[in-house]
Amino acid sequence: MAKVREQQHLQKCAMTGQNGWTSLCDSEWEARKVNVFDQYGKNINLNTILEKPLEEENKNKLNSPTMINPFAQAGLNENLWEGMKGNLLNYLPQPILMFYMSYLFRGYIALKLPFTLTANFKPMFQSSIMTTDLDVSYVTGISWYFVNLLGVESLSKVFGSYFGMPSFFTKPEENLLESVSLILSSGGVQSQLQQAQPSFGQPKAEEVFRKQSKEIRIINFKSCLTNVEERFLKKFDN
Repeated sequence: MAKVREQQHLQKCAMTGQNGWTSLCDSEWEARKVNVFDQYGKNINLNTILEKPLEEENKNKLNSPTMINPFAQAGLNENLWEGMKGNLLNYLPQPILMFYMSYLFRGYIALKLPFTLTANFKPMFQSSIMTTDLDVSYVTGISWYFVNLLGVESLSKVFGSYFGMPSFFTKPEENLLESVSLILSSGGVQSQLQQAQPSFGQPKAEEVFRKQSKEIRIINFKSCLTNVEERFLKKFDN
């Protein structure tokens, strides 16, 4: 109800300024301006409209912080730390496996692809073999590791399209993505950060009312009946 009343009073204040030309005389317009300023420009009447006592307003001004620290929210540091640990645990096995693959299988052929490739794929699939006449379908261990690491789903699609078989790797990845999406949608670090961020760029209702009342006070009177005879004759002159 408070929000509805606030919107109605804002609309009333705006309509008073827009329809100032409907006043019949200067004194009527001055009375309207005084009424608007008394109703929306003074704290006592404005607090009554917004249902906000003056003592409570002063107390909130004294106790309210200037800016909310998003990292000071309860439980946010724990969630950030858990997320960092999860990312670190997911990353650490990759360089370890890459080191072992590079150390143990350098210069060795790991497998042969069941389809032919062009010579442009030679630097990617035969990184540790310095031969120019070896078929590109022979793949080294470290190259196969990078292919699996960076393009498992794409490679499975190539196998599926070439042999007409279903994809082998997309189902676990889809389950993983669904789990991550479920965690993010249910809450977590991002949601808490968004809730902790202060809402900038949204002026308070008191400031809007005072601004509109000041704008109405400087509007000069111009009645709709000014030169009404000349405008009427000019309209039906033709």
